[in-house]
Amino acid sequence: MQTVKHIIKRMIYIILFALCTELTICNLPHWRTLADTPVPISFDQLEHGNAYSFLLIPVDNRFHTIGIDAYTANGAEAWSNSMGEQYTVITSHAIDIVLEASDGSGNSLGVVASKRIGSRPGIMEYIFFNLPEQTDYLKVCFYGVNSSEIICNDVCYNGNVPLHLSAWRLLLCVLLFSFLTLFGRKSRLWTYPLFQKNDTTVGTADASHPVPSRWTIPSVCITLLLNILLILLLITINPVYFRGNAGFEPYIHLAHALAQGNTAVDLEVSDALLAMENPYDAAARATLGVKYAFDYAYYEGHYYVYFGVVPCLLLYLPYYLVTGADLPNWCAVAFFAIAMAVSLSYLLYQLCRRYYKTVSLGIFLIEYELLLAGSMLFYVLADSSSYCIPMIAALFFITMGIALWTCAAASGSRHMKRYLFLGSLMMALSAGCRPQLTFSAVLAYPLLRSVMLPRRSAGKSAASHPLLHRWICFLLPFMIVAVPLMYYNWIRFGSVVDFGAGYNLTSINIHDIPVSFHRIPSGITYYLLDPPRLSGNFPFVESTNFAPGIAGDIIFKHGYGGLLFWNPALWTIAVFYVIRRKKNIRPSGDLILMQWMLSALGILLLVFVTIMGMGGLMYRYMIDFSLFLSLTAALLSLCLCNHTEPAGKGFCGRQLLVFCLLITLCFQLLTYVQGDVWPLRDAAPDLFARIADTIEFWK
Repeated sequence: MQTVKHIIKRMIYIILFALCTELTICNLPHWRTLADTPVPISFDQLEHGNAYSFLLIPVDNRFHTIGIDAYTANGAEAWSNSMGEQYTVITSHAIDIVLEASDGSGNSLGVVASKRIGSRPGIMEYIFFNLPEQTDYLKVCFYGVNSSEIICNDVCYNGNVPLHLSAWRLLLCVLLFSFLTLFGRKSRLWTYPLFQKNDTTVGTADASHPVPSRWTIPSVCITLLLNILLILLLITINPVYFRGNAGFEPYIHLAHALAQGNTAVDLEVSDALLAMENPYDAAARATLGVKYAFDYAYYEGHYYVYFGVVPCLLLYLPYYLVTGADLPNWCAVAFFAIAMAVSLSYLLYQLCRRYYKTVSLGIFLIEYELLLAGSMLFYVLADSSSYCIPMIAALFFITMGIALWTCAAASGSRHMKRYLFLGSLMMALSAGCRPQLTFSAVLAYPLLRSVMLPRRSAGKSAASHPLLHRWICFLLPFMIVAVPLMYYNWIRFGSVVDFGAGYNLTSINIHDIPVSFHRIPSGITYYLLDPPRLSGNFPFVESTNFAPGIAGDIIFKHGYGGLLFWNPALWTIAVFYVIRRKKNIRPSGDLILMQWMLSALGILLLVFVTIMGMGGLMYRYMIDFSLFLSLTAALLSLCLCNHTEPAGKGFCGRQLLVFCLLITLCFQLLTYVQGDVWPLRDAAPDLFARIADTIEFWK
């Protein structure tokens, strides 16, 4: 009862503090302009420039604010795919305002401010600016949606910004203050054990099966629920994906084909494409104006889907056979994203149960969030189309497979075979989603070598029959999955190991791109060492200026910064581990081997993604290896924190972990807004403007 009262009291304090923050700090523009006298600006109509409208109005240094009541009418922009099929229409009232200073001769003195307004028609919105010397005129440029009519009702200088209480901003403040309270330096979470401390089990068989503490399961469930809500929010706020499939539906086409007993999808192949000597030559297709299905594999006059077939067999095909309707892509993305979030928590729990029995609940929760954010899941959800489905599905199967193998090694003989079989099945299914991630099966060695390769004691021999049964349970699922996959590849492309990525029709000639080790330096720089480029405007992160020194035909998309910059836990924890390793940190041999193999696996996958070159250097491909490097950092951190010392003492890196989590999570959410293919800025202009207005309270 005292605990409940304490929690309620803390929540009241947090809400009151958040409300005070909203009224004072978040409403600074109101208090700054409270004593200003508005100066109305008269104008007849907007003038028109190249693809924009503008006002040229006199200005002097007395003015520091401009209020504009403007919006767009009849603004619509249709988006079509490579086959010319329209898949969405973007409508918006928002206008991008750019303020440009100029002197009396009309010479530009530079842009002084910019902001997106108009998402709430009929409401005056304000922009602060600082004028350079010799400024005589202010050019107000209006950029709206294509084919839109810009309506400007009122403009004034030095207007009084009204007091505005934002419910969303208040909620963000409450969540932030709650987080900082829960994981403060003297928080009880740092001292509360993840597992019960029961002296009666020490030295017995039950010691290897610790029982979770009273608040462990509720805390983990609440954390999972909050992450699931965030995942659903990120998936559903982009209308291009939520209301449609972004004009790209390979899994839906594949489900239709498989339902009819075919592997080739039913897409019309143009005569011009059939007549081409080399249909994979992107330059020749563009010169001849050949229509083709973008990002489908083309082989011997038919289109195929080169994405892994497992997500289609698990979700799309059953849904189509049962309902006769097509499963929306966002439903599949949500299913695998939520499954991955759950499997990550289960994996971390099982690792702690086996190796870190004295870790605190606070460390567990922080490490879980670091894993989830470090896996790049939130960024990948910005492109909730068919591209990210096999990636997320593969990571779900891999994390669940590792967790089940961990259970097999710690469960004893009773359930070992069951966990071995299920773990191997999960690992094998990842090959049918993202084939290159099958390398992760090597993690079976450090996890299972004690039960699969037992040492023979002097005068004794390992029991042959139980060991043989274990190996059968371990290997059989790989054979069950591999044989159908190899047959599926053979009937399509005549090779059991060819998944069809080399026959992809895209913006370059992937079919003839060779494997090249010269791309490794550019890949390491791009994925790990490229410094982020920050901006003063929401979402504060811009694409970097990195240019790969790679000769030849390769896809390249600017990223937002290397992994070591936006996930500082990867190297800061390693530094702490090296410094404190001599202070009673003695991990087991299996655990040390696991750490090294995870690191090697992450680097191996990075190199593989780079040298193959089929997909080029694409920022979303970082998801192939970022989770393994993050898991390495998590294991090192748990070694440092495998104890529950008094609050405020012990491992000083606890607050460093909290700081790293805030950086990683914020960076992922900001790059989510920037997006990959259909960013929120373009797909939902009005929503983007409201979010920016909520975050940039000082403007």
